[in-house]
Amino acid sequence: MTGLTEEEVVFAFASAWNRLEPDGFLALLSPDARYASQWVFEELVGVSAISDYLRSKMKTVRAHSVNEPNSRVRVEIGRTAHGDGGRPCAFMTQGHFNEVQAAVLFEIHDGKVSRYDLCIPQTISAVRSGVFPISEGVTVKHVIDGHQRVDCQALMRALPVSGLEPQCLASVGGFIDVPKDRRWQETIALLEPPAGRRVPYIEPVGALEKILRRQGVALEVAKARAIEAVARMKADLAEDHWINFFDDLEPESPECLALPDFVAWLRRDCIRDSHHGLNDLASEEILVAPDILDFFEQASAVAATTPMFRGPDNWAKPWSLQDLPALSTPKSMIEFVPGPPWNDLEIDWEKEDNPFLKWREAMHPIAQELETALGKAVYYFKELGDDLDDDDVHRFLVLHWCCTYKPDSAFVRFLLKVSGAKDVEELKAALIDPASYTHPFEMNSAFFGMESLSCRLTYLPPDTHKTVGVVFLTEQASEVAQSLLAQQIGAHAFIVAPKELATDAWVKHATRYCRDWTVLYLYDGKLDQPIEILASVDEIFVLANEPRPKSGFDLMLSEQSEDLLWLALNNDVNVHYYSTDGMSLYNPDTCLQKRGVPERVSAQQVQRAAFTRQLKEIRLDSDFGSSGLWDDEGKMLGYDLLDFPFPLVRRIAAWQRDYDDTMNPPEMGDKAWWEHHEQEAISIAMVLQAAVGASPVVKLYRKDGWLSVADISQTEGGKP
Repeated sequence: MTGLTEEEVVFAFASAWNRLEPDGFLALLSPDARYASQWVFEELVGVSAISDYLRSKMKTVRAHSVNEPNSRVRVEIGRTAHGDGGRPCAFMTQGHFNEVQAAVLFEIHDGKVSRYDLCIPQTISAVRSGVFPISEGVTVKHVIDGHQRVDCQALMRALPVSGLEPQCLASVGGFIDVPKDRRWQETIALLEPPAGRRVPYIEPVGALEKILRRQGVALEVAKARAIEAVARMKADLAEDHWINFFDDLEPESPECLALPDFVAWLRRDCIRDSHHGLNDLASEEILVAPDILDFFEQASAVAATTPMFRGPDNWAKPWSLQDLPALSTPKSMIEFVPGPPWNDLEIDWEKEDNPFLKWREAMHPIAQELETALGKAVYYFKELGDDLDDDDVHRFLVLHWCCTYKPDSAFVRFLLKVSGAKDVEELKAALIDPASYTHPFEMNSAFFGMESLSCRLTYLPPDTHKTVGVVFLTEQASEVAQSLLAQQIGAHAFIVAPKELATDAWVKHATRYCRDWTVLYLYDGKLDQPIEILASVDEIFVLANEPRPKSGFDLMLSEQSEDLLWLALNNDVNVHYYSTDGMSLYNPDTCLQKRGVPERVSAQQVQRAAFTRQLKEIRLDSDFGSSGLWDDEGKMLGYDLLDFPFPLVRRIAAWQRDYDDTMNPPEMGDKAWWEHHEQEAISIAMVLQAAVGASPVVKLYRKDGWLSVADISQTEGGKP
């Protein structure tokens, strides 16, 4: 064997350890070969001694690695340094295979291995290849010359952590007015980035189209301008800034860009000077308002820092994008495949003669070979015809299907670019080569894979007033409350919570993206102003006090919070219920009905009606920090005491809030404001009197004292 090379010896040694079968390597040793380790004083001399040692070590590793994955040894091929002066060597790793624990160098004499040394890796300059050879049929030259064409590590870095298809980090609305049940059709998705990147990505053409439509550009014109702008982005930004994500339904996935890059480019190249205004839309230049770009910068921060990723490795404590592992966890390497990706949804893929079923059948022997080589399954094949069963597949094999079914698709072209493969066939070969499976993986039911509880963000123009309430009573709920408040970019926050939880520091941090905030402190956990709270908000979140039980109808709310939730649902307030794990429940009314809340709220309404009937008069007069309603003795009347139609209560509260906002700071308002304020008071008084009937009498203050609407009409010439 005069032609034996160090490359071939390294490959044989690595294969022997990765297969735990030493015979191929032992056959290369000279009879008097020596083995030395820098951790052991004595050398082993002769094939027999080395053979006994290797077989014993591999037997031990095989026995322990079955139940202890961290005991498993794998060996990677590499070199000691860059350039022609580097020597081929093997790098030994154990456990999760990230850190080299030993380097192995070999000497050859007369066509046999005369010596090999186990070295401390820090003593050499290691150049790793990422290749852990297993199959004896792999050509040595292909993987050991330092120029392996398919870079599976680069491929892993180009894919998201949670799965092949990126999770939606945030759904951004508020640009196009659509009915509530079709909101999803006009939202902008902020997407999970490739592995290791900590900022959300965006599809720039679709996003720009919606932004331009918000600014008054017609649909077709907005599409054309968005396409032209992104073409200029492509010319300005380096190719590695652009990503094609896997889309289960669409092989021609659009190119995406990091949101901060998108915003920075628009600020630099697309924003005209503010004196040009927003009305000159005849220009060919694309215009994006600065406040929209400010909003997206804040949206990027919210999407990156909100805890939302939950899966088999962290059910109890969700990760934010910033907390995600740099690469996929072993269980997130497995894909849930309920049907053929990219295939015609009209085809019954279990019965018809279709491409996916053919590919799936071809995967049976390949998956078995990979399992034999790797020691664990890469494909769980469902029982055809079982509606409760689905395929679970290593992500590389899903990529193999993509390359097989749509080799010319945009996504496959992206895979070729990032992996360095010369063509689709070479990439497909790498995706089923055991040597490519260097990243840890663990077969699991991917139906319970890593998913995100995405943020729901809404763009609010600077002149829009929106108040969002968050109600929570316990420490367990405060983290969810903080996350929800961070998502209220540009809104007024209305916080209802115990004072010991809603501290100044907590409120300041939670409302950092809000326009301003108000806190209604609760004492002894008593939430006794539900109608006042609902009248003060445009949207409200009610949070559970502690985790919900696995079964039953208990929402884990106090009775008063249950009442608040029921009142919101039945008065068309935009309300959301969240449990302490951040999960939203879309039908809390069912649970509330089971717990008798409607009956309790009805009894309270009877009490309000009785209180209202016994009043002699109701005075309408705004005073700072008041309800705007008073009895005949000048005592303030809370909204929760009175039996008024809820829209009327909301109108009174808005009238009073407008007064508070004008009087603080005390600008006192101008003449036009005071005239409008007074006319609104007269209109409210008329509606209020109609709502309560003849008694109590609704009165307004005039120079002659408190007068009814009818009296005012008479004294002021028939014009109340």
